[in-house]
Amino acid sequence: MARAHAVEQEMLEQAAGSVSGTVRGVHEFADTYLDFHPSHPHIARLWLHRWLGDAVGSADLEALYERPLTNLAVDAVRPEVPAGTDVDYLLWTLVWAMTGFVTYGVPDHGDQPTAWRLASPMPHGHRGGLTAQVVDRFRSHLHLLIDRVLQVHAPAAPTSSA
Repeated sequence: MARAHAVEQEMLEQAAGSVSGTVRGVHEFADTYLDFHPSHPHIARLWLHRWLGDAVGSADLEALYERPLTNLAVDAVRPEVPAGTDVDYLLWTLVWAMTGFVTYGVPDHGDQPTAWRLASPMPHGHRGGLTAQVVDRFRSHLHLLIDRVLQVHAPAAPTSSA
């Protein structure tokens, strides 16, 4: 966990240092996080192991490793989001989505696991590789999610019932 934390912290510090003062900066922060995890899948798997309670007897890993990284990300992103946005939940939602994506993948249109998931030699459906097309599709979804959470898209005008 300490080694995984150090690698992830370095990535987040670099990402935090380059956040611009726009929603695009939040997209870029999320992109950096997404791009990091397919090449470091063991980090998400370590946290899944912890979250499932298998490593519950270990030291307080959240205080040692999770909370400092969350604070770093929150401090970087908070100035970019509208007042009233729950930044913790925004970031946790992104982390949860990306963890599921990089470890378990997505079903195809027939509700069957995608070919890259079935072909994986790893147990329990863990992904063995992600195509650029699949990652780009997920990236677009994350950007839409960020936009909607940050209310970038104006709400639809109410329709009149005349």
